[in-house]
Amino acid sequence: MARRLLHAAFMKRPTHLVAALLACSGCGSPGDAEYCELTPAIADAGDDRTVAVGSTVELDGSGSVAETLIIFDWTLTKAPPGSAAVLSGGHGARPTFTPDRAGAYELTLVIHAGGCLSPADLVTVVAEGR
Repeated sequence: MARRLLHAAFMKRPTHLVAALLACSGCGSPGDAEYCELTPAIADAGDDRTVAVGSTVELDGSGSVAETLIIFDWTLTKAPPGSAAVLSGGHGARPTFTPDRAGAYELTLVIHAGGCLSPADLVTVVAEGR
């Protein structure tokens, strides 16, 4: 509703756009529910893959989409029993980790953009060998 009113006011008197925007502070702004619904942040953790135990794995969240600056939040959510693998650079688009045991590693990506959180996206890395 607020967007339609703002659009109608701007079409009739373009010089009043600034006043209309000031009067609408808080509606449709980054972080509020309406803004997040209309401009969703979409996390893309990349493709699942198979790698060798001991190899460095670079994840790729660069396919994530948002209309504002993206802050990445990667989490290593599952690792094989006995693994001491650690995620490095978890707040960047391309963090790395080294699988130290054979098995499946699950990593989750959530992006923060304009005060909105994306749904989590999961990538699975299967380490083979040793």
